[in-house]
Amino acid sequence: YCTRRQLDRAEIGAVLDDEHNLLWLDLEAPTPEEVRLLGEEFNFHELALEDATRPHQRPKIDRYDDFYFLVFYDLDYDELTARVEEHELDVFLGKNYLITVHSAPIAEIDEVATRLGRNLTVIERGVGVLLYSLLDTIVDHYFPTVERLGGEIEDLERRIVTTRDPRGRERLQEEIFALRRQLLDLRQLLVPERDVLTALVRRDLPIVSKKATAYFQDVHDHLLRAADAVDVYRDLVSGALESYHATNSNGLNQTMRILTATSIILMSVTLIAGIYGMNFNPDASPFNMPELNARYGYVGTLLAMVAVAGVLAWFFRRKGYL
Repeated sequence: YCTRRQLDRAEIGAVLDDEHNLLWLDLEAPTPEEVRLLGEEFNFHELALEDATRPHQRPKIDRYDDFYFLVFYDLDYDELTARVEEHELDVFLGKNYLITVHSAPIAEIDEVATRLGRNLTVIERGVGVLLYSLLDTIVDHYFPTVERLGGEIEDLERRIVTTRDPRGRERLQEEIFALRRQLLDLRQLLVPERDVLTALVRRDLPIVSKKATAYFQDVHDHLLRAADAVDVYRDLVSGALESYHATNSNGLNQTMRILTATSIILMSVTLIAGIYGMNFNPDASPFNMPELNARYGYVGTLLAMVAVAGVLAWFFRRKGYL
């Protein structure tokens, strides 16, 4: 058994005719000619071929007359963009063959080839073991990706408290929304994948043996753990967003307190200046304005303004407004 060997078109029929053979074809970014070859050699339904060539399919498992079509996703964390990349994997599953189709490279394919030889000796030889090895490897790689998102959340929580620059806080808000969107996309991906594995666990596929079905339960449990982790991180992101708004509100309240205290101080000083700026003639007025003609009235008024401003500033500072 070899997953690396080049297979000519003329050999496919002979390999499939022998039920003891196990054929795995892996097609990366297949050409229209290769897709047409699949339809001719394996007699795949045109709807399944159409789904395999159109991206962004929902994870699912469809049953046809003599084969099954399965859609699953591989996840990778891009260090440069700090985003999770989703790679669609389309699988055609027959009695003694498995065909994988994907548009982008999937590193787990090479790992599956290594693990498969061990699984065949431990479990049994069959297409179910091949499918289990493939899905188990993909799901196991979900955890490092999900954990990286958890690290991003911890970093966001720290920066929410320490970041004071307005531009930095705007970028912080954008990162929170982007991370929440990523977690939502992951949730929408993991839920239908859970349904796919549920179908495998319930032995809805006759071509998967009872012994191999038991191993799909382990993959199903791992996927549930990954989905639960995503749910926890979604709650943490929601909490981080609430903390972000709370810190913004606290900062705004503090600013408003400062502005209010400053306005009261300036209004008190302006009141004194306004009264002595009316310039009434004391001889023509029945009421004599105090210190209007005093020699040091100007200096005294300024000192009175400073004293009033100082007393108010001391009062507001003691109350925590300044």
